[in-house]
Amino acid sequence: MMQIYTRKELDRFAKSIQIVIDTREKEINHILKFYSKMKISFVREKLDFGDYTYRLIELPEFVPKMVVERKRNLEELSSNLTHARERFVKEFERAREHEMVLLVEQGSIDAIIEHRYSTNVTPASFLGSLMAFEQRYCLKTHYISPKHTGNYIYRLFEKHLRENFKK
Repeated sequence: MMQIYTRKELDRFAKSIQIVIDTREKEINHILKFYSKMKISFVREKLDFGDYTYRLIELPEFVPKMVVERKRNLEELSSNLTHARERFVKEFERAREHEMVLLVEQGSIDAIIEHRYSTNVTPASFLGSLMAFEQRYCLKTHYISPKHTGNYIYRLFEKHLRENFKK
C-alpha cells in the first residue's frame, strides 16, 4: 500500500525532485539550460529504459514508476519504429511496470498523416506502428516544441508525485 502525505509534505518533496537524465541522451542543451535557469536539480545516469525519470532527494526510498522517452523529431521516431524496432520493443518491454510518456519534439499527428518527415516510411505504416506501441504499452504520446520540453518533463514528474501521494 502506498503512503499518503499531507500537502505540506508533498510541497517539500516537490522541491526535492531531481531529474535523472540517461547518459546516452543527446542534444539536450535546451533542457539543461531550463533546469539550470529554474534551479531544478538534475543528474546524468545510465537508465535501463527511457530517457528521463526522477527521484526525491527528501525521500530517497521512493522509486517512481514513470519515465519519459524523448524523440528529437519524427525522423528519429520513424527510425525507432522501423529500423531499430527490435531494440525499441526491448526497451518498452523492460518498462512495462512503469507509466511511460513518449515526448516528440518538432512533430505532430498532422505531420505524420501529411508525410512531413524525411523518411520513406508511409504515413499509414508510421501511424499504425505508433498506435500499436501506444496500445501494447499503455503509452501516452505528446508533441511539443523543444523550448518547452524541460518545463513539461519537470511538471509531469511533479504532477505524478502529487497525484500518487495526495490525501
